[in-house]
Amino acid sequence: MLKLFSVMNPKKFHNHLHTLKHDRFGLSTLLADEFYQFRLQILAEFQADHTLNDWYLIGTDGCHLCQIASELLAQTATIQNLPPIQTLDLVDCQSVPIIDSLGVHIPILITPTRLLCYPFGMMDILSLSQQAY
Repeated sequence: MLKLFSVMNPKKFHNHLHTLKHDRFGLSTLLADEFYQFRLQILAEFQADHTLNDWYLIGTDGCHLCQIASELLAQTATIQNLPPIQTLDLVDCQSVPIIDSLGVHIPILITPTRLLCYPFGMMDILSLSQQAY
């Protein structure tokens, strides 16, 4: 059953974006419920259909690092079952603050439990795939 959460306070959401812009690990201390709210707001700004277990790779068309991350995810999927991975293009985002904050760290992998900014490797992905949701 999908747990429903209220929308995150806009000021708090923008504070988290500001933190992320200046520290790619800045959201690692968020509690699970707060991260879930943050994730839902990010996905809503992309107007992305989301499910509880899907992963999202945020990048841009023509970004060589985004291509490397996509290939890394494909390689990892050959040795470990991964959830469905949706690709989101940063230019499709409806929010300038999100584009400004996330754009400095793409590619970004968003799972139900973590946000991982590049650089990340196969061991990081494997670790995320083994976490319980």
